[in-house]
Amino acid sequence: MEPFKYICHYWGKSSKSLTKGNDIHLLIYHCLDVAAVADCWWDQSVVLQNTFCRNEMLSKQRVKAWLLFFIALHDIGKFDIRFQYKSAESWLKLNPATPSLNGPSTQMCRKFNHGAAGLYWFNQDSLSEQSLGDFFSFFDAAPHPYESWFPWVEAVTGHHGFILHSQDQDKSRWEMPASLASYAAQDKQAREEWISVLEALFLTPAGLSINDIPPDCSSLLAGFLLAC
Repeated sequence: MEPFKYICHYWGKSSKSLTKGNDIHLLIYHCLDVAAVADCWWDQSVVLQNTFCRNEMLSKQRVKAWLLFFIALHDIGKFDIRFQYKSAESWLKLNPATPSLNGPSTQMCRKFNHGAAGLYWFNQDSLSEQSLGDFFSFFDAAPHPYESWFPWVEAVTGHHGFILHSQDQDKSRWEMPASLASYAAQDKQAREEWISVLEALFLTPAGLSINDIPPDCSSLLAGFLLAC
């Protein structure tokens, strides 16, 4: 997989000004901005470190690695054409080869919640790969390959201090409509690329990988992320 094939084609913040026109801040930069604040705060606060380091079997370095990894995933739901078309001008500027006539409707974009959708895609992306070609998965559902991630992802995708719960979500609301199927593969690959990049940035230097099990998630994570 080319690590930067798609992730640089998604905006995270966009604003218009009379002098600069459409001002775009890439999604990956926005996510890393938030992680950078968390990184600095961690280094300056022993209290914060002790709050998150409840697992005495795991070093502070590794707890911090997991913390920054998941914080940088908080806007993974923005890797979705329904969010990107909230500013169609920004999307088309970053994807000039994309046809401008077959994007999602304004109403669809307005109703799109990138937090809840991020939790949905975290669940669905992994399950869709797991079930491919497995006839018996219909009868005997296997556990989610990243089951231990759910408390973390539910905390960071909730936004504004709220914690989402996967079992309470109306998953049908966030399925990609058939009319947007042409965008689905790129969105999915972008999300997978971003996870791979964050693994290399945060987990690998600490001797970890996405196949390791993270520590228990602190109930303070959602509030901490809000402050960052």
